[in-house]
Amino acid sequence: MKRVRHGNFTYRYVRPQHKRNGDGFRQAAGRLYSGRPKFLVLAAVLAAAAVAAWYLLWSPAFSVKEVIVKGASSETEQIIRSLIDKRLGSRRLLLLPQRGMFVFDRSAAIKEIGKNLFLDELKMTQKLPGQLTVEIRERSLRAVLLTEKRFWGLDESGLVLRELTAREIEALGDLPPNIGSASVPELGAEAMDVPPAEIKTGRKEPAAAAALEPVKDNANKFPLIIEAAAADRPPPEKRPGDQAFSQTTMALILQANARLPDLTGTRVRWFGVRDTAETVETTMDGDWMVYLTTLLPFDTQGSRLALVLKERIGAKKKDLEYVDLRYNERIFFRFK
Repeated sequence: MKRVRHGNFTYRYVRPQHKRNGDGFRQAAGRLYSGRPKFLVLAAVLAAAAVAAWYLLWSPAFSVKEVIVKGASSETEQIIRSLIDKRLGSRRLLLLPQRGMFVFDRSAAIKEIGKNLFLDELKMTQKLPGQLTVEIRERSLRAVLLTEKRFWGLDESGLVLRELTAREIEALGDLPPNIGSASVPELGAEAMDVPPAEIKTGRKEPAAAAALEPVKDNANKFPLIIEAAAADRPPPEKRPGDQAFSQTTMALILQANARLPDLTGTRVRWFGVRDTAETVETTMDGDWMVYLTTLLPFDTQGSRLALVLKERIGAKKKDLEYVDLRYNERIFFRFK
């Protein structure tokens, strides 16, 4: 600073100060330093969110460790567990492992089980940290349907419930050498007229049946039904929930499977159902056939069968080819 005197006045001169080269850097550094707390807070929040996401979605702490199935038979439980295990081993959105409790797609799992099993009720719940519970109410399996290549379980009303497991198929004691059903024979066999007065109805078995030697249970635990394919077109593919046969047809098959061994002294092997669903072809041990119809009560047909076996066949049963009970008051039979 320099003082200059001029007359009665004194002026003060101040030399301007030039900025040094380092002043701009120091100012920028100061601004950066003043914003550092916000940057650190944001980085900490993002890091905490990443850790939380990993812990919830990928960490074993929240993975499915236990699957509980309630109300299912052992075979149905096996199918459900297999479907759930397959889904737990997959990923959601190509990235997230479905083994995580917060990632597992419960709706898709329920839909997939519904495609493979026809159930009266299905409920799936999750409980932290890693428990998955499946509660079902299923229908009883009463018969087995053999299509071209697959075995299906049916209920007593003829609905398809599910596909049989490998263990159930292995447990079947009697399977045909070739998939298919015997053709209905043309008439030309011997006939036996049955007066209406001789036809007995009701659950009581005729005296002829009581004279037959008792037989062991049928080789198959459930009635085995062979699907009869049409010559010009393959049968439609079955799915759980489809109506394979009418309730009337199923009732006739279940009755025949339970009572024919006592009526004939011979085990039942399997059944075949024609396209009309009125004729049920029953293959007996020894490869002779019994042709039944849904148009007549089984009690009536059973009484006629016992009568013809006693009166006209007797000891020649080993040479029998078939007995046809489908025609009212007349029984057709033929020897091999």
